[in-house]
Parts: sequence; structure tokens; C-alpha cells
Amino acid sequence: MNLHLPAPPPTRGLPSSRHAWAIRRDLRIARHCAVTLVVIGVLAACIAAQDILAPTAVAVTLALVLAPITRGFENLNVPTGADSVIAVLATVSLLTYGAMQLAPQATNWIAQAPKIAQSIERKLRPLTRQIAAARAMPE
Repeated sequence: MNLHLPAPPPTRGLPSSRHAWAIRRDLRIARHCAVTLVVIGVLAACIAAQDILAPTAVAVTLALVLAPITRGFENLNVPTGADSVIAVLATVSLLTYGAMQLAPQATNWIAQAPKIAQSIERKLRPLTRQIAAARAMPE
């Protein structure tokens, strides 16, 4: 019995496995570069638009935080404009009160900052000596 198997297809013009691997690697690198450029572009756009984005972020955060309060006032049949004004005034007054209560402690912390820094430096001195000795050791 004589079996004639068909000849393998010609490989001329078809990429070899090494060539296909190189193409996949190059596409992966190009994809990573494109993603990096998009991230850099988005960050640059955010930095350029920070004058708009910062107040907008604060406004959205306050809207989310104050929404339950205004909803509660609406359930008490307080007009919408009035409950918004009451909620904003209450928030501003609470933030002002908190800042006034923290101001003396913040002043004390700032006044003691040099002494605290010296204390931290003194406590870290043994660690810095050990690191210096480890760096001085030959590899």
C-alpha cells in the first residue's frame, strides 16, 4: 500500500514562531507605552484644570455629605432653599468651631517642632550608624 501524504504548506511569507513572538513582544511594549502616555496626559490635564477641579470636588463632597440633612429638613416640610442654607451655615459654623478649638494645640505643636525633631533624630542615631556600617561593608 502506497500512502502519499500531502506536502506541508509553504512557509514562505508566513511568520516563524520566533518572528511571531517578537511581534507580540513589540505590541505589548507599544501597549504599555500608550497606557503610560495616556496616564501622563490625564495627570497633566488634571494639573492644568486644578483651579476648576478642586472647588468642584469640594462641592460634590459637601453635596454628598449634606444630602441626608437636607432630606431630613424636607421631611419636616422646611422649604428646599431654607434647608440648604441652614445645612451650609451649620457646616460652616461647625468647621469654624473645630478650627478654633484646634488652633491652640496646633500652635503648641508648631512651637515644639524643633524639640520633637531633635528627639526623633537622637532616637534614630543608632539606626543611622548601623545603616552607615552596612554600607561601608564590602560586597
